[in-house]
Parts: sequence; C-alpha cells; structure tokens
Amino acid sequence: MKFFIPGLSPEQSLNTWESFRVARSQSHARVFTDRKIRRLSYFLNGQLISEEVGATSPKAKEVVLAILESDPKDPGPLYLILTRNETMIRARHEAVSAVVFDQP
Repeated sequence: MKFFIPGLSPEQSLNTWESFRVARSQSHARVFTDRKIRRLSYFLNGQLISEEVGATSPKAKEVVLAILESDPKDPGPLYLILTRNETMIRARHEAVSAVVFDQP
C-alpha cells in the first residue's frame, strides 16, 4: 500500500508527515525515524491491539493519521500513534509488529 495521510493528496501527505515528525521530535526530545509505519500491533493489559493509518483507533476512537517511530538508539524507544485530537505513546518493547508502507 502506498503512503498516505487520510484526506490529503500524496504531496500534502509527505509534507504533513514531515511536519509531524519534526514537531514531535522537538516536543518529545528525541529523533523520529523516516520509516513510514502503516500498522502497529502491540499488547496493552494483555490484549493485542492493532492501530492502522486510515482506520479508526480502537483506543482513541478516531482515525489514525500517522504512526511515528523513534530512533531505536534513543533511551526508551517508542512509537507515537497520531489522531486529530490525541497522541498515544507506546513503548517499543510493547510492540509485536510494525508494518511499513510500500517504498516509492
């Protein structure tokens, strides 16, 4: 599947994703990779949860806009799951799998 952010053109998606990455790098004091994650599955309280760009988040009850991955060398590496009104944080050790979008 090609990279997208719901409701945006391909060019807008790339620009918006980069803006998300830069802003979250500053606000979370860490580096986020340029890997464009499409789906993240993780365990929370013993339950397997999957978050996917373009789908409604089972936790936030909103459409997932993007999933960012911090540099694995950062202390406490993590994933950010972004919706319009919420940023959910998942520790890397909670993740079962991370699926990336197809490369252009």
